[in-house]
Amino acid sequence: MQGARIYKSIYGTSLVALALLGAWWMVFFLRSVENEHAAARAALEHEARLIAWDLARSPAAPAHVPDASNVTGLAGMPAVTGNFVVLPSAELPPDTFSLELGEQHPGLSLALAPSALAELEQRFARRRLMVTGESGLLIFLIIVFGLMLIHLLMRERQHRARMEDFVATMSHEMKTPLTGLKSMLQTFARGGVPAEQAGTLYAMGLKETERLEHMVENVLLSGQLRTRTFDLGMQAISLRPLLEDFLEHRRSYLVGSSDIIDLRFEPTELKPAVLADPRALSVILDNLCDNAAKYGGASAHTRLVVRNSPGGCAVSVEDSGIGFAPDQAPRLFEPFRRGLRARAQVQHGTGLGLAISTSLAIQMGGALSAHSDGPGQGSCFTLSLQGTTTETTAETTAEATP
Repeated sequence: MQGARIYKSIYGTSLVALALLGAWWMVFFLRSVENEHAAARAALEHEARLIAWDLARSPAAPAHVPDASNVTGLAGMPAVTGNFVVLPSAELPPDTFSLELGEQHPGLSLALAPSALAELEQRFARRRLMVTGESGLLIFLIIVFGLMLIHLLMRERQHRARMEDFVATMSHEMKTPLTGLKSMLQTFARGGVPAEQAGTLYAMGLKETERLEHMVENVLLSGQLRTRTFDLGMQAISLRPLLEDFLEHRRSYLVGSSDIIDLRFEPTELKPAVLADPRALSVILDNLCDNAAKYGGASAHTRLVVRNSPGGCAVSVEDSGIGFAPDQAPRLFEPFRRGLRARAQVQHGTGLGLAISTSLAIQMGGALSAHSDGPGQGSCFTLSLQGTTTETTAETTAEATP
């Protein structure tokens, strides 16, 4: 932990140093460009002094002046000589660099040509833009890298906290049923169980064993989904017999409990057929019913309602429990996320069930959604599945029957 803090401090200091270095280089290069601009302007002014001195000394055009209109009175003014122009002194704007040509050409001055000044300014404007753009891009990339690093560190901290909570929850979830099973087996070993209670204790032991098995299966399945090694075996399934068998199996869990679970088809004669993976469908239903039992209150009443939906069938798992705020629905499907429901003093579960279920539903071409009118108003989780024909279901069932 101490080493991680040192590394984070080094990373943070390095980013700040890089940002300051980038800003310093930008200022340095901009000053260099300004110095080059001043030097180029000074070189032009120096050249202008040499030409003005030659023109002032001789009525004839100097050899290195391309055109001075034969210099004699400098007829045909202005006489442009490369980067310079000869104009009457009275016509020159204020604050213009100019050199009078003396007695040989009274009233005339040599000034920098506007085209030369414009070319000089454009060249160095491009240089300033290039330096500013490159330096700004460097600073921007440093800032982006720093923000990404901060984001990754925050995500890593959140992930570590979730994993610690997951490990603690898993330890508690596994210890509780194992302790109960151990006590029950010890009681049986001592022969202290009346014959009329043996059946009930056996059923409770089976319930806790299947609870452990389901928990381990969820953890393993979560890893397979994350590494994309879970293979779906899609097939046509007649939903009514599957749900009736599932309901009978779930009711076997209710030994010694006041919880209720029932199944309803709307309309009653509905016989839906869906395209799904039987194992994935069983996992989803188990997770949704576990969720309804955990958050359904002291005497949870879980209702499975099957309806037709566009393109297939919808299975809703409803309860009358603690519910949740409507805006929290999307977050319920995040791994290790319990939100409001965690504050209801319900500590069962690993926080993986709904995340696994929505992932499996999407892989089967369906969807899983959650709805609640608010805290204390119960909740409804709806699994949408692709439909298929009854004939296809019958053929698949016949082929699967030995």
